[in-house]
Amino acid sequence: MGWRDLGRGGAEPTDPTEQKPPAERAGDLRRQGRMEEAWRVLEPAVRADPSNVEVTHLFWDLALQMERMQDAAKTYQRLITDELRTDRELAIFHWFELVDRMPEEPQIDLDFRIALCRSMTGGENEDSAADLLARIHETLPDETPLASRLELAKVAAQCRAASAEELARPLLSDSQIPEGHRQELSQLLTQAQSQGLRTPPDQWDQSPIELSETMTKDRKLKVIPAVPVAMDGETITIEVAEQGRRRMKQSAIQALATSRIDNGQEEAFVVVDLLVDSIWSDKDVIRSVRFRSNQFDARSFLPESGDAQLALLEMIDNLLAVSQAHPLPDPEAVMGRPFRSYGSLAEYARDVLDMTPT
Repeated sequence: MGWRDLGRGGAEPTDPTEQKPPAERAGDLRRQGRMEEAWRVLEPAVRADPSNVEVTHLFWDLALQMERMQDAAKTYQRLITDELRTDRELAIFHWFELVDRMPEEPQIDLDFRIALCRSMTGGENEDSAADLLARIHETLPDETPLASRLELAKVAAQCRAASAEELARPLLSDSQIPEGHRQELSQLLTQAQSQGLRTPPDQWDQSPIELSETMTKDRKLKVIPAVPVAMDGETITIEVAEQGRRRMKQSAIQALATSRIDNGQEEAFVVVDLLVDSIWSDKDVIRSVRFRSNQFDARSFLPESGDAQLALLEMIDNLLAVSQAHPLPDPEAVMGRPFRSYGSLAEYARDVLDMTPT
């Protein structure tokens, strides 16, 4: 037997990375710039286990990086569908993220869009629900099942959408629909009409959407108050009032802003805004997850920092490094060298969050 035959018939050497879980393996490949290979690892993984939140988020992040959002939209939709059953606010948050990152509206199921609109009724997102309902109505296929049309009309009436009357009218006289359902629809429509239907989207003026949040010069800032409780690789765990804990992908952060707030009456604190929408987009409402340094101690999850101020700066530095978010007001001030100081959050929002990139 020659030397070329030595070892034949034995086990082929294996790549140790192939023994790792899909999320870890794909992360290694992305760091090496092997995006297509990472895609081939994650795509079958999300199909095999659609409920795996970590893998789904990684797949969506990779789709954003490769500009293949439409290919991953169905997968992200499944995640949002699950969240609609357990965490309505998180589902809406992820829906806006899905729509905001795609060049055109994603091609998704009608029943999913109806469920999403239903989840937005009775809250501050009803304008968004009415807008989505209008787009659904414009493109509603003639062969849409009667049950879906009925559910769509009910949701439109519940959020007083301008399309409610046109959606409901043919159904109220359709004998195929049980009398009880027609009566319910009629009552919902009457109530919506008495309260006043919303202005159709094509007739909206250019003023910002009214929200009871801090207003910047040209748009509104939608604040999600939260407290950071843990940092782990590419995610940060936050505690949101009345909603509990949730993990947030740091790659969702578009800009990170900080400043010192001192009104001369209360203890001064540092505000940290994680903006998940670009403030240079044409959106009327910018969403931000907001931390206040007097509401948490970063040493609880960064124990190597013996000083609370140093732990706060380490948290900010880590967030910037992982997310690659744009620092506001500038790379030095965001890290407290030194922090800019303002007398109120409103003053800070006007001066810092409405800045344009240089």
